[in-house]
Amino acid sequence: MATSVADHYEQCRGVYEELATIGDEYETLAVPDNTTWYVSEQSDPEAEYPWEARPLPLRETLRALGDTDRVLYAVTSYKPCNTVRQTAPHRYGDNGIKWAESNPLPGYENLAGFGLFVDLDLSDDLKAQRGELDADIVSSMEAVIEAYCDAVADLYGGHKHVYALDSVGGVYVFGAPAVTIPISEHFDGRDRELVMKAFRERSNEYLQIKQDEIEATIPAATNITDPDYCQNVNRQYKAPLALHKDHDAVVTPIDTQDATYDYTPLTAVDDTLVDRAKDWAAGLTSLNYADESVTDRLVQQLWPDYYGEHSDWRAALKAFVDDELSGSDGDSVDVRTEDDDSSSDDRVAGVRLTRDFEDVKRAVGNLDIERVAEKTIAYEWTDSKTGFTDRSGSGKRAFIPVWGTDANSGNANFIDKNEGTWVDSSESHQAGPVEMALVAEKEENWYRDRYRHARGIDWWCGVGILRNKGFEIPVYCPDAKTADGDKMPLWSFIKAARVLGVIDEDDLVERESEDGGTYTGFCNAVTYNRALAAVEDAGFNTNREPADADEDTAAYESVLGEYADDGWEPWTEPAQCLVACLRARDDGAVAEGAEPPRLALHPIIKIISDEDPSEVSAGVVELAVDTFQELDAAEAAQEFGVPTNGGGRV
Repeated sequence: MATSVADHYEQCRGVYEELATIGDEYETLAVPDNTTWYVSEQSDPEAEYPWEARPLPLRETLRALGDTDRVLYAVTSYKPCNTVRQTAPHRYGDNGIKWAESNPLPGYENLAGFGLFVDLDLSDDLKAQRGELDADIVSSMEAVIEAYCDAVADLYGGHKHVYALDSVGGVYVFGAPAVTIPISEHFDGRDRELVMKAFRERSNEYLQIKQDEIEATIPAATNITDPDYCQNVNRQYKAPLALHKDHDAVVTPIDTQDATYDYTPLTAVDDTLVDRAKDWAAGLTSLNYADESVTDRLVQQLWPDYYGEHSDWRAALKAFVDDELSGSDGDSVDVRTEDDDSSSDDRVAGVRLTRDFEDVKRAVGNLDIERVAEKTIAYEWTDSKTGFTDRSGSGKRAFIPVWGTDANSGNANFIDKNEGTWVDSSESHQAGPVEMALVAEKEENWYRDRYRHARGIDWWCGVGILRNKGFEIPVYCPDAKTADGDKMPLWSFIKAARVLGVIDEDDLVERESEDGGTYTGFCNAVTYNRALAAVEDAGFNTNREPADADEDTAAYESVLGEYADDGWEPWTEPAQCLVACLRARDDGAVAEGAEPPRLALHPIIKIISDEDPSEVSAGVVELAVDTFQELDAAEAAQEFGVPTNGGGRV
């Protein structure tokens, strides 16, 4: 039996060696203690972005398993090894990490092994009772587990493709990830991205249907479980035999056809259990599941319309991709994708806001197409070039394009003023202002592969380019009444605040989300509340509550970045937040006796209480504040293992 957390993970090393890869070509990531996704090294101290970061593979984590404080998280998907090793330059600013372009985490276009995933949570009140659940609840839970495993088996074609783990707070159910490897070998780039995103969406829809069936058959399921189908490109889960954050118990394999929901304390881990977990991990990551007969079944189940027409998984998915890419900027734009533009350099300040997506489409459709051509793809008008004659006809105007300045006649390309479009007669291609903007700015491969139509994120990118060129196009910002969810989406809220001029880029920080990606958020509660008031005053229904921003917290947050060393992330790292706050206090930057942000108290609370720092009583918080006032920055840095490099004020 292991005598420490470090010894426990060392005892389980063989489990994670099996879990880390599928064959020799594909590997997954690790997020020890849910702290960071990256390994970062300084590359050039003089560069604008002097640091290079790369994702942390699980295989690399094996070198220092003992450094895991408590919970070892892995990621449900597997990517080619070369994509996991890619780096991205960044720097550290007052509000955290700033990427030169984007973070280096693999995207959907990099996915290879990507199985269905269910996080079958226990209801909140039962999670706290785990280990002491009533026999009736355990029996019902076992029935629910088997029902979900049966549902996944129905999709994949048998229980041999299904794996399950007791996550302590619930259950994980997996479809073998290697089943999608044939898809990754047949499709790449944008095509693979479209297929993998559709697989996620369609498999989640399948599970939602099955959930209704299960809850109708097992009424207790509604009260004891809270299923989560949030599978995504970098979805975390507690690895087998990982220690739970709140219970001194470990994650264990479950028989998918004869489920037993037994609580396994850390003290019960022995060589037999380790061997069972090792076998489980080897099964989940078996390359034998990269079987095209199973891939064929999966496509038949999830794309029945396309498969029914083509009777072959490759042909079915090719037809699906073609349909996805064939939409135009008018009818098939995915309005949800403007959120990827929420923190871009788009010209948004002072632009009109709208809740109606149709307003954006109308504005684009009503642009002066001649002016658009002059600012995008028209090198010279044919009728203004000596020796050339415009033969395009009434209501049209021919031009020499930027990609063909040595044109013979200058009549192949023209704008149609009545239609508001650009036509290349040599390719029988007709497109609008959005495509013209994308070609002009050489976005992605649009300059080289220009004879297509924009949709989704490309369409929004083109709209942003047009705005930046001075065209008046309203900014689409759905609120709580017009969005799909119950409150104004964060990206929409941020964009509205930027348009209203109450925040700018310096008021935003990049934060890590639960799935390992990043999202743009506010630097502090004061800024959030200022934006909230302005957006609601502008007539938007946000259905958002003001953030807790007392004067003391606001005072600390306003100077936190000044007292953080280079490379620190005091907005998300509790110990770094604590040391930075102590420096600010000692330097007189805040009022004497001011209470620090709760995040800064977390390291202290962990010493004086076994409770979750975010859920402790007022008495514990008061004791932590008293302790904070007695500490000094150097003492805290040493006590909580915060390396200092003199980058912040001391």
